[in-house]
Amino acid sequence: VAATGFLVAGVHNSVAGAGAAMRETVRQDALEEMAGTVSQAFLGLSVNCARCHDHKFDPVPTEEYYGFAAALAGARHGTRSVAGPDGREAEVWAVVSGPADAVHVLPRGDVRRPAAEVVPSGLHALGAEGAEFGIGPGAPDGERRRLLAEWLATTAAGPVSRVIVNRVWQWHFGRGIVDTPGDLGFNGGRPSHPALLEWLAARFR
Repeated sequence: VAATGFLVAGVHNSVAGAGAAMRETVRQDALEEMAGTVSQAFLGLSVNCARCHDHKFDPVPTEEYYGFAAALAGARHGTRSVAGPDGREAEVWAVVSGPADAVHVLPRGDVRRPAAEVVPSGLHALGAEGAEFGIGPGAPDGERRRLLAEWLATTAAGPVSRVIVNRVWQWHFGRGIVDTPGDLGFNGGRPSHPALLEWLAARFR
């Protein structure tokens, strides 16, 4: 439960405003924060760049950004009770699961111009066969996030492993094998020792 606080630890606007467009913009901002946090932390990709247009450097189309964000569309900010080490209940900042909103492609990120509805999915650039989760737009929050986690651990295991071992190297030595730990994509740094990075990633897997 406490670990889910990772998803909602970013900027959160608790005053959504009166208008429907403003409320939807705030919701889209929250989804972008979560999608960007997950993608940079585990994939080393800034997928949130594709909210308004196809990613300019990495093969992430706008439609796939919204599918990726749809995997998190039931996650809400909130607090939940957990048992502490002393057995007492404590409140922790965590995800509160709710009904998943319909997620549409928003041309140029404009909430007033919703286009096609998308279903939760991964990113085809990291493995076309596993990118489709096979669930509909009405799938519950828990199923969406479970399938996202399984995709990260299987289809995307190669990129995830590189990102993790690169971060461990950075924490240990002060600088990663790739010196942009949140961006291992085209516009990020190049690995100083690519064979070492691949060996470590394979050992980690």
